[in-house]
Amino acid sequence: MASVGGQLRVRQTVLDARDHRALAEFYRRLLAARYAPGSEPGQEEEPRFIELEASDAGVALAFQVSATHQAPDWPDQHRVPAQAHLDIDVPPGQLDRAIEYARSLGASIRSTAERAEGGVVLADPAGHPFCLLETG
Repeated sequence: MASVGGQLRVRQTVLDARDHRALAEFYRRLLAARYAPGSEPGQEEEPRFIELEASDAGVALAFQVSATHQAPDWPDQHRVPAQAHLDIDVPPGQLDRAIEYARSLGASIRSTAERAEGGVVLADPAGHPFCLLETG
């Protein structure tokens, strides 16, 4: 069988949430992203997947409804593992502003143990962990 390895690429990262519209809006605002065509709010029927377009500096994100979504408790505890998390670059000297902006949108701080290395772990409104990492 011929290899297709060089032809495969990640299309997007999909996050589950009980309210996938609210989570999509959180990341749209946090990352100054745009909704992909067909994912905009206000449609007659809510799409099963809500997609944000990939930006030049990031990957595409999508969101799907999961009535049984259980938020990870990583890194503080390990009853519900992270399973995955996003690393988001922050320009040098802007970490505090990025943290406060994320918190103003509904994020919560999970861990500041990595602060000395220029990072902090937060959770989005659905409980998915993500790291803000100062570049440079």
